[in-house]
Amino acid sequence: MSRLRKPGFTLVELLVVIAIIGVLIALLLPAVQQAREAARRMTCSNNLKQMGLAVHNFHGTYNKLPPLVNCQQGYSVWVHLMPYTEQTAVYDLLHLGNTDNWKDTIFTDLTATQQEAVASVPYMTCPSRRSGVQIATGDTPGPMSDYSAVGYFDNSTTFNFYMDPYNTGDVDRVKSMLRVGKPIAANDSNPCGPAVGRDSFARVSDGLSNTAMLGEKGLGQNQLNVCCDENGAADGSYLFASNEWREFSVASSIRLRLGRGPQDNARPDNGQGHGSWHPGICQFVLGDGSVRNISTNISQNTLANLGNCADGQVLGEF
Repeated sequence: MSRLRKPGFTLVELLVVIAIIGVLIALLLPAVQQAREAARRMTCSNNLKQMGLAVHNFHGTYNKLPPLVNCQQGYSVWVHLMPYTEQTAVYDLLHLGNTDNWKDTIFTDLTATQQEAVASVPYMTCPSRRSGVQIATGDTPGPMSDYSAVGYFDNSTTFNFYMDPYNTGDVDRVKSMLRVGKPIAANDSNPCGPAVGRDSFARVSDGLSNTAMLGEKGLGQNQLNVCCDENGAADGSYLFASNEWREFSVASSIRLRLGRGPQDNARPDNGQGHGSWHPGICQFVLGDGSVRNISTNISQNTLANLGNCADGQVLGEF
C-alpha cells in the first residue's frame, strides 16, 4: 500500500526561497536608499527655494536686501525673512516686548513652549542631516540651522561680519550679496538699534544668476550640536550674532572648499565653509532665486567667484 505525500515545502526548497528573497532585498535596498535621499535632497532644495523667494519678496517691499545681521549684534537675515515665509507667529514671538532687538537673550527670554515653537521652523533644517526641534546650548542658545548666507570677505578666506557698521571701508570689504545692516540710529544704551537693508539688487553687477546668495552650511557629524570655538565647532543658533564666534551660525565663507558629507569633520578655518550631506553636491540659491547643485569638486576659484557679486566674472555654466 503506497503512502500519500502531504503537500508542502521541503527544507531545501524553503531555504532556496529565503535565499532568493534575501538577494532581492539586497538588490532593492540601495535603490530604496537612493530614492529616500533623492526625496530629502528635493526637500532641501525646496527649503532654499523658499528662502530665495523670501529675499525677493523682502526686496519688493523695501527695495533693499535684508541685512545679514542688524549691526555688530542683532537679528540675522533669517529673522528678517520670517514674515515672508509664513512664520509671522515666530517673528512676533521674537519681537514680543523686545525693544532692544540686538540683545542675545532674545531666545532665552521665551518660555520653553515658545522656544520649541521657534526651534521648529521646518525649512531651516535639511532632512539629510537632522529634523524636528533643534536647539543649540552653550554660548549661542537658540534654534539651529543647516543653512548659512554666502560670505565673501575681501583679502581673507575667512568671513567675519563682526565689524563696525559705521565704517564704510570696513563694510565695503564684504563682496557677497548680504552685508551688515545700516543702523537707523545709535546711542549709548542701544549701540546698534534697529537696522535697515544697506543694498539693493542693483549692487549685484555680475548678474543675479551668477551670484550665490544662500547655501548649505558645512558641518561634519562630530560638529553637530557643538558651538563655538577655535577648534572648528560651528553649529550655533541662526537668530543673531553677538560674539566673535557667532558669525559661523549665520554666514559661511565661500572662499573655502565645500564640505563632503557627514564624515568630513576636518573643516578648514574653524568650520566656516559651506557643505552638504548630499553625496557629491552642495546646494545654493542664487540671486535670481534659482537653486543649483554645485559639485564638491568645483574649482575653488570658480566657487569663490560665485560669492563675489561684483568681480566682473560672469560664469555662465558651472
